[in-house]
Amino acid sequence: PGLFGAPLTRISALLPPRETSGFNLLKAISENRGTATPGVLITGAEGTAGGALCDEPKYGDFLHFEYGLQGYFDLEQGLACAKELGKPVLIDFKGHACANCKEMDARVWSDPGVQQRLRDNFVLVALYVDDRTKLPDNEIFVSKVDGKEKKTMGKKNEDIEISMFNTNTLPLYAIVDPGGKPLIETRGTDFDIQAYIDWLDRGAEAFRNQ
Repeated sequence: PGLFGAPLTRISALLPPRETSGFNLLKAISENRGTATPGVLITGAEGTAGGALCDEPKYGDFLHFEYGLQGYFDLEQGLACAKELGKPVLIDFKGHACANCKEMDARVWSDPGVQQRLRDNFVLVALYVDDRTKLPDNEIFVSKVDGKEKKTMGKKNEDIEISMFNTNTLPLYAIVDPGGKPLIETRGTDFDIQAYIDWLDRGAEAFRNQ
């Protein structure tokens, strides 16, 4: 096991996610740098433009969502848009080489009911933990988790996941508010479409009721 008892090997993609209650994502990021059930469909301003984005996604020139979905690939940018739109954020920790991630995309995110909820009720943020794109010099930092310098997008995203959830499980889905506060438990590999829909609905309702 890794730091905090976290499973830090690639095999951890097969393990279930841990609970997230009480953890503030934005606080963790800042502190960690040394340098078909009827759905809850958010309407009005919170459902503006059916998944329209606030601005051009960083890294959007080479990273894309499946099925015409739109979202971000940088956490800070996604949280800022969520604040502007008044929506919760669905974070998808994934990897280019993650077989389970691709299976979830193909077998669960392909469902029209899932897509409707992702498009209407959330700001999507996909964080690739194995992407080798180099960070600008002003974004390179030394992690307080392992004391190592993080120079790539993937290492930054992996550090965010470990900081927040004490694991590098892939895929890992989390629903947070625009301030980075988790709204419900995380979710990992599970091909039960209805269970995923129910989870999305609970996350949307938790945001609406907070």
